[in-house]
Amino acid sequence: MSTSTLPAELFIQIFRILDAKTLIRCCSICRLWNELIQGTTELQYSIELLAEGMVRGDSQPGPDAEMLQLLLTRRRAWKGLEWTSKTTVGIERLSLCIWELVAGVLVEQQKQNASFLTVALARDNDPVVERSHTSPFDMWDLRDLIIDPTQDLILRFFAPIDQHAYIVCQTLSTEGHHPLAAEPIISFDLGRLTTNSYVAMDLADDIVSVYFPRPPYSFHLLNWKTGMEIVKIRGDVSTESTLSRSAADFHLLSPRSYIFAHAPSPQTPTAAAGGQIDLFTFDGDRFNVPALAATLELPKTFPGTGLLSASIIAGAFCANPVAGAGTPFSKSNEHRIFLFNLCYDFPYWFYLFVPFRAFHRYIVDFARDGQVQVESWTDWGPQNSRMLEGLQQSSHRQVHGERVVLSNEALGRGFVEVLDFGAAAQRRTVARTPAFDDPESDASPSPPPSPASSSSCATQIEVHLEPSVLASEGVFVDTIITDLPYSSAVRRLDPDSDEFALDQDRLFAFTRAGLYPEVTVYTF
Repeated sequence: MSTSTLPAELFIQIFRILDAKTLIRCCSICRLWNELIQGTTELQYSIELLAEGMVRGDSQPGPDAEMLQLLLTRRRAWKGLEWTSKTTVGIERLSLCIWELVAGVLVEQQKQNASFLTVALARDNDPVVERSHTSPFDMWDLRDLIIDPTQDLILRFFAPIDQHAYIVCQTLSTEGHHPLAAEPIISFDLGRLTTNSYVAMDLADDIVSVYFPRPPYSFHLLNWKTGMEIVKIRGDVSTESTLSRSAADFHLLSPRSYIFAHAPSPQTPTAAAGGQIDLFTFDGDRFNVPALAATLELPKTFPGTGLLSASIIAGAFCANPVAGAGTPFSKSNEHRIFLFNLCYDFPYWFYLFVPFRAFHRYIVDFARDGQVQVESWTDWGPQNSRMLEGLQQSSHRQVHGERVVLSNEALGRGFVEVLDFGAAAQRRTVARTPAFDDPESDASPSPPPSPASSSSCATQIEVHLEPSVLASEGVFVDTIITDLPYSSAVRRLDPDSDEFALDQDRLFAFTRAGLYPEVTVYTF
């Protein structure tokens, strides 16, 4: 029997069980299939979710047609930085407290007392909840905290002056013992004194990391649900440790893998002259030694030009879809961009943007064949990244999913630039369908906004599909050419804003000067 004789309804039922990538391939099989897929809102919604790197949420407040329109409306709003609402919320001085911002929830923990604020920036009515944190530890021993609102989770890291450390596992909503944590307090040995030691935490589902980024470098991986320490690595400048580096940073890639970017070690002269990115996997259920899956070399530098600083910035890993009214879809953890902020012999700062998929394929290959891959920059970098001249960045929440917000000081104070590595990449690498043909997507770049006018609301929009070319500038041996596609939008916000962050639906502008610090929330 010819497939052309089958009823259209049967085809549609079959298409409904296919994923979006397969649907796109089906569009090229024949005109009938293409017309059926294009004419079915539910299927188009699945395709557009893929184009945005989104997944369906736990609940859907309306039919697929409404959700599709909402998705396309938000896409256009982000593209032009045209927010639908603007709210200003008073906050504590961030320099005097430890703070975290994930999925529209800002938490502020005072160190000089037990005051703890939860600011639901996604809610217009009564967004601030203040309460007192109860802990068996001195608040001055609080070093960092991290949250995942999709798990109703807050983890606080306490490190007294001795070599012991503690992680307190609580719910974000009530400050009570988290029901998924086997132990309310996880105790472990640091193997080092913590006096004046900076620490950074990261979280991916059931794995929490504690990283000391200053010599001697060390980090710990713990499963907060079982209460087990699963990885402990400590570097020393006198040993061949994987953490014996002059410039290094650590970031979880997934709940079972991580990234370690670093400069060459003095003890390993054969290492990449410009530094390298190491990818590791580990077992999250028992104490073990991580396995090196791949080494990716950074661009080679001239002798005497070293990597002085390397930091990794990426959006929060949310274990579950972001919940809440008007949130029928969430960014997939597989659609994230990693920003490497690299400094080569001050003042040469660069941004290196690498998508999750570029790293994850090495983890998949290693799991399949157990072979460690070592690739030069020319083998992996140009086609999988975008390298641009940059500045030193400090906000750890200026990346969400595939978007990055940067201050554009070239235009003046208050100007922000949002880079989106999602939509442009999807449209170049995934077969186009009529649903992708947004008439605005190929628009010519708009003229740059005028830095002289503080009231200007013009947005400069550009799509970058051609390669970026960076001259060596006395730093790199070869010219750096990278072609990861992205779009950019520049607009002026409040000129008093001095730090920016974003999440799935909001752009945050922090104003820390003056007696009353505040954050302005721009909702899209």
